[in-house]
Amino acid sequence: MKFKVAVVQLEATQFKIEESLEKIRSYTQRAALKGAQVIIFPEDCVEGVIDKRRDLADSEFRNRKFFINLAKKYKIDIVTGSFIERERGKLWNTSYYIDSDGKVKAQYRKINLWHPERKYISKGNKLPIFKTKYGKASIVIFWDLAFTRLFY
Repeated sequence: MKFKVAVVQLEATQFKIEESLEKIRSYTQRAALKGAQVIIFPEDCVEGVIDKRRDLADSEFRNRKFFINLAKKYKIDIVTGSFIERERGKLWNTSYYIDSDGKVKAQYRKINLWHPERKYISKGNKLPIFKTKYGKASIVIFWDLAFTRLFY
């Protein structure tokens, strides 16, 4: 099956969430207009690296809700890139796969943390493998690629 994927490389506007979300919305709109069925965003695409601003961690799942609404509005599957969520008193580097109907197909929390992240981000423990309308998929984030045992 052929399908069109848009891959976005953007720099988050450091600590300016609304500016970053507007960039993400704009890229999603353009990708959908050009016929992409899936769009993939990079790590730390919403608030940037928050080591010095841990108060910016998303504890209300507002980023996930934003991406759900974006997927439904533009009828495009989204790999959200990643952003920091606070849940159960811990911080997680989290990414989602959201289909064009706004359904969350998978949540992934980064397993192999980059050295500076280890002091404040909790390590995930599960690699999701899930079905999309395009076939089976999974999500990894940046430094995970250095650990090939994830893929066996």
